[in-house]
Amino acid sequence: MGTKIDIERCAKAMRVLYVHGAPRRALIEEAIGLIQKDPACLRKGYLGIKNYAHFGDQRHDSNYGYGPTHGSIVFEIGRRDRDEGPDLGADEIYLLECVRDFGTIKGKRSNLGEEATLNLCDTIKEYLDHKNTTIRYEEAIASKYVDSVQIETEG
Repeated sequence: MGTKIDIERCAKAMRVLYVHGAPRRALIEEAIGLIQKDPACLRKGYLGIKNYAHFGDQRHDSNYGYGPTHGSIVFEIGRRDRDEGPDLGADEIYLLECVRDFGTIKGKRSNLGEEATLNLCDTIKEYLDHKNTTIRYEEAIASKYVDSVQIETEG
């Protein structure tokens, strides 16, 4: 029996680690092992998978700011703060395990309004964006007062 995903823990890890694209189990497993061996990893570059022509998934790790000369990155794991920030640890490993086990869902990106395949990180981001918007609307509505006025009816 599985357990529910700890959204707050994932969101905390997402401040340090990013995951873009459709998850690839083998790369996630490798990233988990890398973090366990070297918590300071991924400071110079990201782990990636590219697709090019009819060749399908190909491993492509690169320095930040660079990508493949042919094809495009379809799955990527990297750090938000490259040279600074905390070492990677249990929360980031937990996030990667959740991404691995969650799979993807079809949804809409709120910033683009287009249909997309969302991995867990995308899904959590969309959820938190909507949650924060809802909270702002609720606060705005709750801050307003309405004076009741009795309306006389003919009769």
